[in-house]
Amino acid sequence: MKKQALLFLFLLAALTSQAQYQGAKPGYKMLAGNDWVKSKNYYLLSLLQQDKPVSKLISSDPALSKLAQDKYRDLQESRNACKEARCLPAALKLTDQDIQLVSAGLYTNQVAPWKSWLKRT
Repeated sequence: MKKQALLFLFLLAALTSQAQYQGAKPGYKMLAGNDWVKSKNYYLLSLLQQDKPVSKLISSDPALSKLAQDKYRDLQESRNACKEARCLPAALKLTDQDIQLVSAGLYTNQVAPWKSWLKRT
């Protein structure tokens, strides 16, 4: 009975270890972008910026455009008013309300284009 249980556990462990993804897709080619460091550190944002349909989709959403303009304005104001570097990131920090706005805008209004984009990447 103990041998059967051990054999079962061994087989179960062997099967589950093979089910794990072992690495990157062989045919996937990384996008370099204009700035290698930016692409390396912020790859998802670089993908969003370089993919023309997705970039158009994001920039055409009025709520996301307004949020981007507000954050840019906040950054400009903090750059002029702030004397320490610590307050610059605070101007860019997203509130819970901002995150909900982005989530709702990207998910409810534009589900189909995002699904096709995710399949391509």
